[in-house]
Amino acid sequence: MYKEKEPDEEAEKTKKSKNFNDFLKRNKDEIKKLKKEFEEATEAGIQDLLFLIWLIEDDEKKVMSKAKRLLSELFHSGWINSLLSFKLKSEGE
Repeated sequence: MYKEKEPDEEAEKTKKSKNFNDFLKRNKDEIKKLKKEFEEATEAGIQDLLFLIWLIEDDEKKVMSKAKRLLSELFHSGWINSLLSFKLKSEGE
């Protein structure tokens, strides 16, 4: 049976939503940079994944080598480093 939310739950949800919107406003520039870099990385990543699928027909060794390179590039790419620009509070703050 459906249970209505308590008033405290609704207030907490509204507060979290407002805090998230404030976070988005404060980090507007970083989000724009990240979005641009992510789009470029995503496009390149999709192309690489399609290439991997195509390679499977020819040689499995090539696929494994390409996959390792792709993962290496993914975790060293600029958009991953862009995530570090967000100022997140540590638990002690």
